[in-house]
Amino acid sequence: MVTINFGEKRAEKVVLLLGYFDCIHVGHRELINEAKKLQDVKGCKIALFTFKNDDYCKDGALLLLDERIAKAERLGVDETVVADFNEKLKNTSCEDFFRELTETLNLTAVVCGFDYRFGKNAEGDADKLAELCKNAGIPCFIIPKTDVNGEKVSSSQIKILLKQGKIKEANELLGEPYFLTGKVVRGRAVGRTIGFPTANVNVQKNKFRIKSGVYKTHVFIDGKRFDSITNYGARPTFNLDFVLTETYIKGIDGDLYGNVITVFFDDYIRDIEKFYDIEELKKQLEKDKNYD
Repeated sequence: MVTINFGEKRAEKVVLLLGYFDCIHVGHRELINEAKKLQDVKGCKIALFTFKNDDYCKDGALLLLDERIAKAERLGVDETVVADFNEKLKNTSCEDFFRELTETLNLTAVVCGFDYRFGKNAEGDADKLAELCKNAGIPCFIIPKTDVNGEKVSSSQIKILLKQGKIKEANELLGEPYFLTGKVVRGRAVGRTIGFPTANVNVQKNKFRIKSGVYKTHVFIDGKRFDSITNYGARPTFNLDFVLTETYIKGIDGDLYGNVITVFFDDYIRDIEKFYDIEELKKQLEKDKNYD
């Protein structure tokens, strides 16, 4: 995936997708699908615009920048244009923002959602973008609202579901399982002593916090899928209260320390419990391991 800083000049022709794309949900996929049709006709690359600073969302980003880029690449996007959402950008007018795009990128078309906003105080909307594109001779395609089960798909709705532990419902709106990526760090190795070695990944500061609990998950290692179970949140049995993911990967007993892994969340199994007996914990983990 090629990453371009906003304002960097590029000669290659692109169809540009405009939005924040904080999680690339099924509504965003409609934009990407439209861009793919244009790509076939115009023979150009697909570029996606997003913000590089993950503190843009006060309650955390559903996908951090690297995760967004990885998902976009899986969906067929060729390039990512990243911008700092700083005071300068916040105070840039619609016209100046659009001018910067057209002067630095070779735009063959622009695609956005029906509710796209841009410019100072979000004064610009999709109609304003279409007007600017028309004046510049650039085709603009505005994608209508995407509904699932009669409700508009939105990042805020996905966050509500994730806070409630409704992972399957959230995944339906995301178009694939919710995931987090991180480096495996050393823990207290307690899991290994009771027959459940885990790959521990810290939840990064600006990552949205989902409901604490035990989840059915899966991971990919060297391109191969492995089923797993993940404890997301605190570990009251061991009197630890900071947020961490501990993933027991079925069929893997090797040392993964230092490796970067992606954990995909498939289903919510249960709330986190405090066990006063290690044997009781082991019995529960066996049940979790066989959850279907």
